Amino acid sequence: MALSPSTNNQNERVMLRDERLDLFDESIKRCFPQLDDEFSNLERLKGDAQKEHGDYVCMNVLTICESLRRLDPHLFHQEPTRVIARKLLKVVKEENQKSKMIEKACIRDVAFITFRLSLEWMTERIKRLVRGGINSWAPVLAQESLVVDGPAPAIPAPATEFLYADEIRFRYIREMLIRMLDYSGIAVGTGLTSNKSCNAVREYFTKERGVIASMRHGTPLFDVKGEDLADNIYKDLETLWSAIYDQRGQVIVFVTPVRYLGYVKKCFDAAKDEKWLSGECSLRSCGYRTSSVERDKLQYLWSLPDSFIPLSLIEIGTIAGYTREASLECAIKYEYLKTHRLAECTLSYDDMFAEEGNTFLYLLKTRFTLVRDENFGGRIGIGNTKECFRRERELALHLVQFTEIIEEACLTFMLHPVCEYIWILCKKFISYYTEAYLRTSKVRLLWDATKMVMDQCFHLLGITPDSSRESSRSVPYEIKTGFEVIPSLVSDTRPKDLNPRFEMFSMSVDLSDSSFKNGALFGTVSLIDTDGLLYDERLPLNENEHGHVAYFYREWHAAIGIGQNAVVYFGSPSPCYIVPFLSVLEIYVRLFVTTADMSFVMCNRPTPINLSKIWVDQENYIRGTLSFECDDGRILMEYIALRDAVDTTMELSLESPNDPLLKECVSGCIFAYYDKMLDHLDDLRQRDYKAVIFEAPENDSELKVGPLPLHKSVMAVPVDGTLVFEAQFFDKSGKVILDTTSRFGAKTQDRSEWLMPLKNCFLKLTIKWSKGPPKKC
Repeated sequence: MALSPSTNNQNERVMLRDERLDLFDESIKRCFPQLDDEFSNLERLKGDAQKEHGDYVCMNVLTICESLRRLDPHLFHQEPTRVIARKLLKVVKEENQKSKMIEKACIRDVAFITFRLSLEWMTERIKRLVRGGINSWAPVLAQESLVVDGPAPAIPAPATEFLYADEIRFRYIREMLIRMLDYSGIAVGTGLTSNKSCNAVREYFTKERGVIASMRHGTPLFDVKGEDLADNIYKDLETLWSAIYDQRGQVIVFVTPVRYLGYVKKCFDAAKDEKWLSGECSLRSCGYRTSSVERDKLQYLWSLPDSFIPLSLIEIGTIAGYTREASLECAIKYEYLKTHRLAECTLSYDDMFAEEGNTFLYLLKTRFTLVRDENFGGRIGIGNTKECFRRERELALHLVQFTEIIEEACLTFMLHPVCEYIWILCKKFISYYTEAYLRTSKVRLLWDATKMVMDQCFHLLGITPDSSRESSRSVPYEIKTGFEVIPSLVSDTRPKDLNPRFEMFSMSVDLSDSSFKNGALFGTVSLIDTDGLLYDERLPLNENEHGHVAYFYREWHAAIGIGQNAVVYFGSPSPCYIVPFLSVLEIYVRLFVTTADMSFVMCNRPTPINLSKIWVDQENYIRGTLSFECDDGRILMEYIALRDAVDTTMELSLESPNDPLLKECVSGCIFAYYDKMLDHLDDLRQRDYKAVIFEAPENDSELKVGPLPLHKSVMAVPVDGTLVFEAQFFDKSGKVILDTTSRFGAKTQDRSEWLMPLKNCFLKLTIKWSKGPPKKC
């Protein structure tokens, strides 16, 4: 049962990303030969940051300074960060003379080298694409073989059903992963079992009295109810064994619903405990989310009469070789693939069939334009304007980023960025197409390259006429199942009927450098959601397929100003839910401080927070301080962990019934905190455990009638506790115009309102209460 060899036989592949990395690697090596372990760290800039600063930014100066200061603690007295950045930039410019890759490079702030790629260099690389074919732009990955599969179709699950939508999304994700990996030159296989693997697994595991356990060391793994479930568990273990021993996969990936990640991890742990894995083999999971309502939505979409399907989808699809069924199938498939795999796919009719936006119909229309106007139809346009040049460069840059987008998707198993990439490619092409009508060789080149890349994206996504002939409507309905994963010795002792929440309030930043007065803080503070439901799309999933919930997220170009001993109040997390927790919660802290001349790495590591005491001792809450110390200072973070909580979402508005155009010039703040939890603390420490709900700063505080943006719009409250609000506001002269407090007892549902009168209007705070699993804000 050998793996299927890759269909991409193009050996001469050039990774454009590697050309950039090599240039900076060589520059760092020349400039700082004493740093053997410093490699280039380049980040792609997007949106407004790209327009303002450039295409990419080199982040190495921060870590270079940290490494050099370990060798010489007094480095900044002779060579501050800005001087070190200038030295590196000078060598980068010298190295760039060989390839002329970079059009412009400069230092932003104190430590960030940003650069724009040369249009001439990009044009030459695009010519290579057109000459060498799309296979020459495939990523080059470290792995040579990979097995992609998933749990048995009737996977065991505690008192749940195997959802109809599970198999749909599983198929779409697995097939796209296989196509991308095959394109990248990887030998790919899917899980296969045989009599050999069946016999082998039963030499390792046995089932007695409803428990599957290891025969070698007796460890119980699964408490099984029913022979069919035992067969499914054995089948998954057989798939693992076959992928390791028969197919010799270097990486084995299980695509699975997130609610079964614990089950898959148990299978992986069993394989590791039985010493199946060699040093060259690794196991990974690829989780996705579905909901019980998707089945009905899918049945509705698949049964749509022709009159409900956009006429343009049927007409353009027919011209492009799609049947009616294939067009509909591709629209549904693309809706799934463009959605982050940890998010529920809404399958909204209006969104799916929109003629503009990130939809299959929009992609199909753009591709139709490419084919229809391939000979430009005799069009004549101005073509050489400044605007045309700008659009030409944007399209070229997006084309040369194709390889790194596919590489990142292969490494992270995140597929939605590929959909975003082709959508933006369509928009940039149409933008350029409307400006550049001249029949020149450069326009022809970009036209051909866009068509090649777009066609390849259609293939990878599986939305070509050929790849959509096998309809997903043949998937069987759900199957009821049930099992228990026997927990390990270090287990989650959380009672299942409780609603624990981890609330973060503030952090203080203290630098040990006596010369520090003012600076800028940027980086990330995030918690890991082990329930597998929450994620911040800006941050990658961790190795267990769990998402980050960011409480502080600032890019280097959007840093906040701080002074010595600064206190920063955490705002609404992203996504805006307060994180639940088990016995251990992991926090990631990556924070940097820069001044006019210097840079400091304050923290760059994950840290576990042990919260088992709240379960073992049945404490209602734990109030604590997290301390992160480094050579340059210390960061303190204040938190309260609640054993059982209700969730609140808040809205604030300025109301003026008599004057809807009123503008109120005030400054002030609204705080919130838990009643009686802070009584024995002094005033300064109490302030650290208060949440800033709203802030109107001085000199920039003209409030308009209507909704007001909140600094923090969600907060957890002890289930039997009281949430206290304090509001204090001042007029332009500094006179107090509002100083009041209000208390609200926790509710499991319903809403509360608090009216705060000002001079000619009033503030209205609305609090919505709920308890249970996260719901959309």
